[in-house]
Amino acid sequence: MIEVPLTADFPHYAQETDLAEAVYEPLLRWNARSGTWYMTISRDGEVLLAGRRVLTDANLLGRFKDGRLPGGVLVTVDADASRAEPGRDDLGGRSVLIHLTREEVEAAGGL
Repeated sequence: MIEVPLTADFPHYAQETDLAEAVYEPLLRWNARSGTWYMTISRDGEVLLAGRRVLTDANLLGRFKDGRLPGGVLVTVDADASRAEPGRDDLGGRSVLIHLTREEVEAAGGL
């Protein structure tokens, strides 16, 4: 299990993150109109997943079957168990982004 380091300090930022033995570039954007964070995931400068809404307890990789994406699940967990969606100031605090490999998901009985 890897906790992806996030911050709510900026409404739009990109970073490099090691997941599943590869380096990915998640780009996070706050949309004030919808009150929601959105994520785009790139690798080697190529966009693999664009504009995915960041929701609590939802696998952000979900139905996407691109072998270039990290295997397993990428899920936002609510640290205070309120199950509220991440607000503008919540990333890296109340809302934590976790990556679980396929093996970890299977060992936990699936999601």
